[in-house]
Amino acid sequence: MRLSKFLYRAGMILGFAIILVGFACAQGRPPSHANGIRVGQEAPDFALEDLSGQTVRLSDFKGKQPVMMMFFSTY
Repeated sequence: MRLSKFLYRAGMILGFAIILVGFACAQGRPPSHANGIRVGQEAPDFALEDLSGQTVRLSDFKGKQPVMMMFFSTY
């Protein structure tokens, strides 16, 4: 009885330690979906349709005015 209680506690502590080490190791890594763009690096050009149906490219605003992009998602 005493040995099984000890093994249970040791297993819980070991499991908790493994989880903490996993979280600590993952903190410095970029998300798996990151494409390598860094802060201060120029954004890649892309095109989207505005509400009136016209195609707008990010490069259309280069050197003219700041661009703030907001992406929303609904489920």
